[in-house]
Amino acid sequence: GGDCASDTGTIVKLLEAALSTLGSRTAAVRNVMCQLQGENSIVLLFAEGEIIGARDGPPLHLARSDDKYLLISDVAAISDWVNDVAYLDIGQIVRISTSGIKIDEDRRTINEADIVWEPVDHCSTTPHFTRPYALYAQRST
Repeated sequence: GGDCASDTGTIVKLLEAALSTLGSRTAAVRNVMCQLQGENSIVLLFAEGEIIGARDGPPLHLARSDDKYLLISDVAAISDWVNDVAYLDIGQIVRISTSGIKIDEDRRTINEADIVWEPVDHCSTTPHFTRPYALYAQRST
């Protein structure tokens, strides 16, 4: 578990509790996001490699480059390395795993084939004045 003296530690403790009662990672992350104060976007990396990102405020985008998928906060900071981007809306949770990508909203799931990708060279590259970060997953074939 995490040390609750930090924001990260608090999120880990909330997630552990939610996972033990809800079972589903997506439901647990949604539960945690509802408990956090202010605007937050979080990215979680699980031991087997699954990455979950949740947006409730600050920018969080799904980007792809060849066979890699990234969660990023700023398109301009990484535009030279990615081909396409899908902008996540507030309240969306994205799951990236070796079996594919799903974006969950409150009452529906967007499957990988239905994600709307925009070419990076046509995207707005206005900086969001946030520190860029990226986690990526490579699809196994």
